[in-house]
Amino acid sequence: MDLLDQEIIKLLEDDGRCSSVEMAKQLHSSPATIRRKVKRLIDNNTIRIIARPNPNKIGLLMRALICLHVVPNSIDSVLQWLFVRPEVIWAASTTGRFDIIFVVRFVNTSELNSFIQKDLVVGELYQYKHSVGNRTQYLVKYTLCIRVPDIH
Repeated sequence: MDLLDQEIIKLLEDDGRCSSVEMAKQLHSSPATIRRKVKRLIDNNTIRIIARPNPNKIGLLMRALICLHVVPNSIDSVLQWLFVRPEVIWAASTTGRFDIIFVVRFVNTSELNSFIQKDLVVGELYQYKHSVGNRTQYLVKYTLCIRVPDIH
């Protein structure tokens, strides 16, 4: 990846609909070069151009931060499962008290509770904490297995 690729990515991060003509003007290149580079970045899975809805406009008014402590050697599989969940808007593995932290969006608390109680994690969960607004609830469960579809 060269400097022009990096600059194209920066522009697309700001505006995924930025035209190749506009990018070419800003980056002092030709539109054909920009189109070719964008196609290559997409084809080799360096970038994806996606629609990111405004959660408030589509009724997803509740956001929650959830922290997980999972059994050893299951962090990667839990993260893979989280990344494909439509309600998960951000997830990362961490060091310290919890192994994974992620953010979800829901229409209401009953959907959040259903997600926590029915869908939450791959494998065994030792402990989780979630925060909604100013309130934080600590819930401790030991060797809690929750059903999850297979990850392929």
